[in-house]
This record gives sequence, structure tokens and C-alpha cells, in this order.
Amino acid sequence: MDIKESLTVELKSCLTPKIKNEIIAFSNTIGGMVYIGIDDNGDVVGISDPEADFDKIINMIRDGIQPDITQYVTAKIEEINGKNIISVKVETGSQQPYYLSGKGITPAGVFVRQGTSSVHASEIAIKKIIGEQEQFHYDSGISSNQNLSFSLAKSVFSGKNIAFNVPQLVTLGLMYFNESYTNLALLLSDQCEHIIRIGIFKKNSETETILNQDFKGSVIQQIKEVELFFEMNNQQLQDNGPNIRDNVREYPVQALEEALINAVIHRDYKSNRDILIKIFDNRIEFISPGTIFGPITVEDILQGFTSHRNKRLLSGLHRLGYIEALGTGMSKINNSYLFSPFKPEIIATQSTFKVTLPNLGFIPTKQNHTHIPSPEDIILKFVHHNGSINREETIKLLGISKDLAEHLLKKMSGFNQITCKGDAPNEIYTSIEND
Repeated sequence: MDIKESLTVELKSCLTPKIKNEIIAFSNTIGGMVYIGIDDNGDVVGISDPEADFDKIINMIRDGIQPDITQYVTAKIEEINGKNIISVKVETGSQQPYYLSGKGITPAGVFVRQGTSSVHASEIAIKKIIGEQEQFHYDSGISSNQNLSFSLAKSVFSGKNIAFNVPQLVTLGLMYFNESYTNLALLLSDQCEHIIRIGIFKKNSETETILNQDFKGSVIQQIKEVELFFEMNNQQLQDNGPNIRDNVREYPVQALEEALINAVIHRDYKSNRDILIKIFDNRIEFISPGTIFGPITVEDILQGFTSHRNKRLLSGLHRLGYIEALGTGMSKINNSYLFSPFKPEIIATQSTFKVTLPNLGFIPTKQNHTHIPSPEDIILKFVHHNGSINREETIKLLGISKDLAEHLLKKMSGFNQITCKGDAPNEIYTSIEND
């Protein structure tokens, strides 16, 4: 076993009270490992009473360091070359600066890692740690759930030729060197607890909904499923006038995508509230928990200036292609409405950030606009004439993908527009009246 001292490794031939200094230093920087029973040359000398030393270490950590750091430190007895040692894994703490009990947040009590040494932090260094902690980014913190799986994320990263191994996870910010998952990993994992909620409201109503749907799982999965939802529900408009392009939809696709990504990237994940997407007849609202992050205004955002609450999440989605260029989202949204008399609206309150997109089908100049038959209308007409419809017939009828066909048929069945008979993958859908 070849172990050498480094920025993240400290070797001690025996247990001394100064072990606390090493643990504090690692917790105030990027974490590290302390090996007790290995000398400075990397030679295993062992310890005579590992159980007693183990108990002493636990007591030192519990009683000698503030704030409580026990959840970020793991000690265990190991055997190397027939000799016992103790390894202590220290993770970066979320309540920095950590310090010696009785010394307080002073240079005498606070330690940081420099090269291969743990040294007293200067007054300036302590102020810097405190300042950074005040601007703490959620996605950089250690996840409280370390039992994470990444069924979708692995596939998406692989599709972009990005490895999903430990070194790459560290580079991407999903993991620290000691293999502790960050909150970014939690957001991209199957166990993500944050959700997006969509409500479609009744015509001329601001309070009654006809559909409520929650989107769960990895934020990547949520983005994909919400985009699919938009694709299925964003109706096309038809116009006989010279100023309207063909295949114009109620909402510009790019505007929907940018507003969605903006809500996901900039939401305050420390909040227990969810992203809300409210769909009315004349508009769609994206309401994200957390107001503008940092010392900028709505006017600054419209000019392309940004301040990022979740830097690692932003970087990750950028690498996956969800963001083409940083700071261009709002300008893309506005450009989508360049020729519309109605414009998007941005409102920042003390606790939320809301982007409102107007429905192009409700602009005053649309006298000649008429909706083309919706996919639901086309399916109902087919069922009326043929008695039933299946997935393959839906794909051919509408020219859509298998996933979209399944989604649409299940949605219509859920709304009692049609009824499902049989088991997958051979189910057919018939009229409710004929059931």
C-alpha cells in the first residue's frame, strides 16, 4: 500500500490531540484522509491498542470540535501488512468554519489545509470562509442521501460520450474526492425529491383546474417529461394572413424550453416548495421558488447579466446540451415574441421568480386564426368511424412517435374520452359510449 502525504492525505505514526487540527483543516477545505499508524515516510508502523485509540478519536471529534462535525467524519480500524491502523475519512463540512472547542472562530481555533500541512487560518482566511458560506450554493453541499442511483443520468451522459465513473463525477461536481455525493448528484439521481407541478385551468377560471400532474425523478427526467407534455398540449395555429408563418403554435417552442430550463436551474432547492407551471387560456406561468440570486435586477437579466444560484447544475446541463450559451435564455424568450403585440413578463418577488408567456392564439389581431383539429379530435373521429384505435394506428394517423402515441392515448383514457381494453402491448381504445 503506497500512501504519501498530500493536500488530502495526512499520516500520523500515533494518536495525538493534534489529530483534531487535521480533521478541522480537512473539513474547512476539500476533505481528506488521516491515517494513524503510518509514519511520514509512508511506512506502516501500526498501533498497539486500536480499539482504545478508536474510542479516543470518537471522543475528540465529539467533544473537541465545533460545530458538530460527526456526520462528516468516518473512522475505522484496518489491517495492513499484519498491523492495525485507523483511517479517518473527513468530508467537507456544510457549517464552516469548524474550530477547536474553547478557542472559538479565531486563528488559534480554525485550521485549513495548505499543501501537506494543516495550518492556523488567518483573520482574512476566516472572513473568506464565512463569506463563502453565506453565499453557499446548494448543489455544492454534501447530499444527506448517499444511497443514490442514476439509471437515466448514466444513459444521458453516455449519449454525450461523457464517462460516468468516479474521476468524471468528481470533475462534474457530483462527487467529492472521498466519493461522497453532492446535492447536484441528488438532483440528477433517481431519488431526487424535488418535483415540477403543472396545472391546466378551466376556461375563464383562475382557480379551477381540469388537470393536475406532477413530474418526479431526476431533474433530467423531469425536463424531458415536461417537454413531452408541452409537445402534446401546445396546439398549432392556422392563419390565412401574410404575416403569420406556417405551423405557428400557441406558445413558441423555444420560449417554453428556455422558461422551463430557467426555472429548473435557478430555483431555490433549499426551499420545500415546488416549481409550478400554470396553464391558462391566454398565458402560461412558470413560478420558481426563490427570488433573483445575487445583486442583480430584472432589468439586468433582460440585458443578459446573470448570477447563478446553482452553478454546478448549470454547468452540468450546459455540458448535456440543455443550455447553448449562458445568459441568453431571456433574450431568446423575448425574440420568440418579436412580432407579437403581447410580450413575455418577468416578475421577481421576495420569494419567487415568475416568467409569463402569452398565448399567441389570443392576440387581438388573430381574427383569421382557427385551430386545426387537435390530436384528440382526430383520434375521436377515427374511433367514431372505425370503432377502435390502437397504438400503431395512432402513430400512422398522427405521424408521431411511439412514446407520444402511448402518452396521448393514456391521457385521453384518463380523461374518460376513450376507454382501454386488453393488456399491453396489445391494448385497443374504444369510445366510452360503446363500452
